[in-house]
Amino acid sequence: MLRLSCSSSTASSWEKKSQDIALVPARVGERAGFNILAGGKMGSGGFTPAAALNVFVEAYEAARTVAELIRIYRDYGPRDTRTRCRLAFLIEEWGIDRLRQELAARLRRELEPAGRDMRRSGHADHLGLSPQKQPELTAVGLCVPTGRIGPEQIAELADLSDTYGNGQVRCTTGQNVILVNVPKHRIEALLKEPLLQQFSPNPSPFFRKLVACTGADYCNLALIETKRHAMELSRALDQRLGKDFAPMTIHWSGCTAGCGNHQAAELGLRGCRTSIAGKAVDAVAIYVGGRTGPNAVAGEQILDTVPCDEALPSVVAGILQQRALIKNSRLQSAVCAASSIQPESFSRKQHAEARFTSATGRRDRQPPRTAAASISLPKTTKAMLCRLDELSSGTGQKMTVMGKTLAVFVMEGQVIAMDAECPHEGGPLYEGTVERGCIVCPWHGYEFELHTGRCDTDPNLSVRRYPTFIEEGDVWIDLKDESIHR
Repeated sequence: MLRLSCSSSTASSWEKKSQDIALVPARVGERAGFNILAGGKMGSGGFTPAAALNVFVEAYEAARTVAELIRIYRDYGPRDTRTRCRLAFLIEEWGIDRLRQELAARLRRELEPAGRDMRRSGHADHLGLSPQKQPELTAVGLCVPTGRIGPEQIAELADLSDTYGNGQVRCTTGQNVILVNVPKHRIEALLKEPLLQQFSPNPSPFFRKLVACTGADYCNLALIETKRHAMELSRALDQRLGKDFAPMTIHWSGCTAGCGNHQAAELGLRGCRTSIAGKAVDAVAIYVGGRTGPNAVAGEQILDTVPCDEALPSVVAGILQQRALIKNSRLQSAVCAASSIQPESFSRKQHAEARFTSATGRRDRQPPRTAAASISLPKTTKAMLCRLDELSSGTGQKMTVMGKTLAVFVMEGQVIAMDAECPHEGGPLYEGTVERGCIVCPWHGYEFELHTGRCDTDPNLSVRRYPTFIEEGDVWIDLKDESIHR
């Protein structure tokens, strides 16, 4: 069974790069269509990001083109074992060029080269309030932790959609829901509804991008109860690290099949089993550093067979604190100076030394009490925004960090971050066009200088900007207001 994905949205989401065939939005001149990605997978040997097939198709050609790719796999792909029934293994044998040649022969035409990739590289979770293209209407994204929702909650969600919207509820790949077509004047009342205390539009950073597969509750392949453990860990991280920690993708898979896309997340956890004192218990392997989008990278496993017990939050919190300290040199220097710790003590080698092994059926050693785990981090307004190579010059991107929605641009090599909404009537600045050093609001054409935030259209208006800095390819932001010179 091949996995397919088709999206015309320019917002990046994590699932496309793990699909056998994915259609992503593209343009050739004035023609809108799709580029084709092929050969992605998560299980069967780990994460292989889908590769660009270098083919552009318009909407009317998409179904036939995908059908021919499926037939090619049917005729030539490995199907002898379940674990190798993926297009990635045919591409591994053939190479992309031969697959293109076979596709062209079956379509009986030359393949048009890929168009301009229209995807924004920043991850979109669709949570919170998002202005729609229709004037005065707003989409309200709600976080459903691990995607688990009961019948009474579903009924209440449907009632809210009828009361405040037009009866439509949309689901996201992040296991969340969106109420659409909500008039702006009804938002305040909607936010006071009891269900939104359970399904928050502005969840904590450890629930905001949390994804968990079905788990052992309903899947006979899963080795652990992913959703229960995911909820327990995220609650513990909230308590230990606080709600000001930068949101990150946290994905749980119950087994090596990887249905939770654990290697595509900044923090991934894969279920396994181990034995402590002769008793079999749930455990996880821990991965870090994964990401998807145009520059996808597979997460790297740094620990294996970590029991899902009371020590797991301490282990994960230590890893996250160390990674934050390593990336943010300013914060790292302050902590090291305060605790007389040398920066080199925050190394990946320490994580490897904290490894648990399943060979002995027990923990080989307790994870060392690292300096980062024992330090209470000072409150900070700094957070990692994205990777520099995920940004495109001249194109705005919507990003959310520490609960704040931003419009992010690259201009003359400088990363510029500002409030996402136009102060005139709330238009989405990240969807505007950049002209003469200004961002032009797509709703009413108000122009704001990117380098100052001043409004050239109305001198009484301005938009807040926030300082950014780049370290080792990571873009960081300081969410204190940057002064605007009048």
